[in-house]
Amino acid sequence: MYKLLSKNGQTLGFLLGAVITLLFVLSMSVGWEKFSAMGDSPERYNTNIFNFGIFAAIALIILGLIIVSLFGIAQLSSNPKGALRGIIGVVLLVGIFLFSYSTSSAEAAGPLAKSVEAAGVSGNGLKLIGGGIATALILSLLASASIVISELRNFFK
Repeated sequence: MYKLLSKNGQTLGFLLGAVITLLFVLSMSVGWEKFSAMGDSPERYNTNIFNFGIFAAIALIILGLIIVSLFGIAQLSSNPKGALRGIIGVVLLVGIFLFSYSTSSAEAAGPLAKSVEAAGVSGNGLKLIGGGIATALILSLLASASIVISELRNFFK
């Protein structure tokens, strides 16, 4: 299975994406005239013309996560010593997120408070969002710093 996917995985993934995209376009085109005729009416937001695309994208994401997890477990079991760096990286990512989550505020102020109230986001949801944004910023800064450091190191070699 691994040899098949390593040789033809990108082609199979592209073909699967192309088939699902084609099915989505076909299913959407069937109801497009009715959707366009609605204009800006509120009924337009209750249409299910795009449901196939949304559900297909969700299914592909879940399928991808399952496959990545299975290959990760297979790689871990076949080479546990080599997987140690990956495990350390995952632990560091989780640690950075937990730090960001614990330092995030569960309350919104100013104009953001009105949007949060209208959307019905809970305090825990605000902490998750804040933790995710802070984690992304920290990882972006670390990536930028590592690029600069590696370029400086290469320059002086």
